[in-house]
Amino acid sequence: GTTEEGIKKTEKEQKECREINKALMAVKGCFRALSEGRRSGSCFRQSKLTLLLRDHFRGDGSKTAMISTISPNVDHMMKTIHTLQYAQLVAQD
Repeated sequence: GTTEEGIKKTEKEQKECREINKALMAVKGCFRALSEGRRSGSCFRQSKLTLLLRDHFRGDGSKTAMISTISPNVDHMMKTIHTLQYAQLVAQD
Protein backbone atom coordinates (compact mmCIF):
# COMPACT_ATOMS: atom_id res chain seq x y z
CA GLY A 1 0.00 0.00 0.00
CA THR A 2 1.00 3.60 -0.53
CA THR A 3 0.31 6.46 1.87
CA GLU A 4 -0.73 9.94 0.77
CA GLU A 5 2.91 11.00 1.19
CA GLY A 6 3.82 8.39 -1.45
CA ILE A 7 5.60 6.07 1.00
CA LYS A 8 5.06 2.37 0.35
CA LYS A 9 4.31 0.29 3.43
CA THR A 10 4.41 -3.45 3.83
CA GLU A 11 1.28 -5.29 4.93
CA LYS A 12 2.84 -5.62 8.40
CA GLU A 13 3.46 -1.85 8.59
CA GLN A 14 -0.08 -1.13 7.41
CA LYS A 15 -1.46 -3.44 10.10
CA GLU A 16 0.69 -1.72 12.71
CA CYS A 17 -0.63 1.70 11.60
CA ARG A 18 -4.21 0.43 11.88
CA GLU A 19 -3.53 -0.86 15.41
CA ILE A 20 -1.96 2.45 16.43
CA ASN A 21 -4.96 4.36 15.06
CA LYS A 22 -7.33 1.99 16.86
CA ALA A 23 -5.49 2.60 20.15
CA LEU A 24 -5.54 6.38 19.62
CA MET A 25 -9.29 6.31 18.96
CA ALA A 26 -9.76 4.29 22.15
CA VAL A 27 -7.78 6.92 24.09
CA LYS A 28 -10.00 9.58 22.54
CA GLY A 29 -13.06 7.64 23.70
CA CYS A 30 -11.68 7.57 27.23
CA PHE A 31 -11.02 11.33 27.14
CA ARG A 32 -14.61 11.84 25.98
CA ALA A 33 -16.08 9.60 28.68
CA LEU A 34 -14.09 11.28 31.42
CA SER A 35 -14.95 14.78 30.19
CA GLU A 36 -18.63 13.82 30.36
CA GLY A 37 -18.20 12.57 33.91
CA ARG A 38 -18.63 8.88 33.04
CA ARG A 39 -16.32 6.85 35.26
CA SER A 40 -17.30 3.36 34.01
CA GLY A 41 -14.56 1.05 32.83
CA SER A 42 -16.13 0.12 29.50
CA CYS A 43 -14.11 2.62 27.46
CA PHE A 44 -10.88 1.19 28.81
CA ARG A 45 -11.53 -2.28 27.40
CA GLN A 46 -11.21 -1.12 23.80
CA SER A 47 -7.41 -1.39 23.60
CA LYS A 48 -4.38 -2.67 25.47
CA LEU A 49 -3.12 0.91 25.77
CA THR A 50 -6.25 2.16 27.54
CA LEU A 51 -6.28 -0.89 29.81
CA LEU A 52 -2.70 -0.09 30.75
CA LEU A 53 -3.52 3.59 31.39
CA ARG A 54 -6.87 2.99 33.12
CA ASP A 55 -5.67 3.65 36.67
CA HIS A 56 -3.91 6.83 35.56
CA PHE A 57 -7.05 8.12 33.87
CA ARG A 58 -9.33 7.38 36.82
CA GLY A 59 -7.12 8.06 39.85
CA ASP A 60 -8.33 10.56 42.44
CA GLY A 61 -7.09 14.00 41.54
CA SER A 62 -5.61 12.77 38.28
CA LYS A 63 -5.32 15.16 35.38
CA THR A 64 -4.85 14.16 31.77
CA ALA A 65 -3.09 16.18 29.12
CA MET A 66 -2.47 15.47 25.47
CA ILE A 67 0.81 16.61 23.97
CA SER A 68 1.10 16.75 20.20
CA THR A 69 4.41 16.94 18.42
CA ILE A 70 4.36 18.89 15.17
CA SER A 71 6.98 20.10 12.72
CA PRO A 72 7.43 23.43 10.96
CA ASN A 73 9.13 21.58 8.06
CA VAL A 74 7.09 21.54 4.85
CA ASP A 75 8.12 17.90 4.32
CA HIS A 76 6.02 17.01 7.38
CA MET A 77 3.07 19.26 6.57
CA MET A 78 0.47 16.50 6.10
CA LYS A 79 1.52 14.69 9.27
CA THR A 80 1.40 17.97 11.18
CA ILE A 81 -2.08 18.74 9.82
CA HIS A 82 -3.33 15.27 10.80
CA THR A 83 -1.83 15.62 14.27
CA LEU A 84 -3.49 18.99 14.78
CA GLN A 85 -6.82 17.65 13.50
CA TYR A 86 -6.66 14.75 15.94
CA ALA A 87 -5.76 17.06 18.82
CA GLN A 88 -8.70 19.28 17.87
CA LEU A 89 -11.05 16.28 17.91
CA VAL A 90 -9.87 15.29 21.37
CA ALA A 91 -10.16 18.88 22.63
CA GLN A 92 -13.77 19.13 21.43
CA ASP A 93 -14.83 16.29 23.68
